[in-house]
Amino acid sequence: EGAGYNYPELYDDDAYVSTEFYFSFKITEFMMSTLTFPVFIWNRDGTNYLYAKASVSSINLKIVSLEFFHEYTLEPYRPEEFLEQQKYIQPPLDLHPSKVNHSELKSVFDFDFSSDSSSALSISAMKLKLSGFFENSSDFINYDPLPENVLSAETLSVKYINANAEFVTTFGILGQKVNVEFTYDYYRYYPGNPDINITYRPENTFGFNLVLTGSIMEINWSNTYRDEVYTAPLEDNKLDAVLSGSLDIHVKVYETFYIDSRINNLYNKKYSYREGYPEPGVQYYFGLRMMI
Repeated sequence: EGAGYNYPELYDDDAYVSTEFYFSFKITEFMMSTLTFPVFIWNRDGTNYLYAKASVSSINLKIVSLEFFHEYTLEPYRPEEFLEQQKYIQPPLDLHPSKVNHSELKSVFDFDFSSDSSSALSISAMKLKLSGFFENSSDFINYDPLPENVLSAETLSVKYINANAEFVTTFGILGQKVNVEFTYDYYRYYPGNPDINITYRPENTFGFNLVLTGSIMEINWSNTYRDEVYTAPLEDNKLDAVLSGSLDIHVKVYETFYIDSRINNLYNKKYSYREGYPEPGVQYYFGLRMMI
């Protein structure tokens, strides 16, 4: 694979060439491994690097699937992603890519149940996902506030861990389909300089969603909770923990005509995702939707 880029006169042209070799082999009846050979990727601007990945995963198991992998890669800096993740941000455009060692373990438990649709209560599906990873990043992106009260970004060496759990189930109550989802994420950061805070990244986040689907009405109740977060790398100021909720109700009046409504900040909490920029209170939306 290769590509070339031609830029205006103020910037040098760029090009890269890369190759990848990998193979998979069966270890046992229930286990296989995939290896990606160390691949040298040449870049005209001098950011040459080696990429490698190895994984072990389960096969031929009906209920559970497991995977463990480790990879070494160069993660490019993409400022456009930070524009979407935070409000009121002016990220620099010239930060270095990060050399990343990433080890991850994934597990999925999937259950399907045969159910009698005429019963008052029936469970049709259930899924549990458990995963965790350790990552060592040479140039981790950290938010840094500017005097204009907008966020910039800087890089530093960081090691961090994550634990994730997701539980999803689908069941029926009196003929109505109900989906319930729980999510949890835990992060712990270990910066190379212990005096620096990792900003705007909570340690714990929870999520709960309930969707009730009927023949004429759909109700979606969503909730998220996130821990307090640091607002500056060298200060101990924190934003408070946030519990927010929303409620969506869609009513089918006719085959092609719907009434849509939504409530944001369902509990009318006072909170901020960015220091100095409070979020609005409870909000109500109402609309009509016609399909032609």
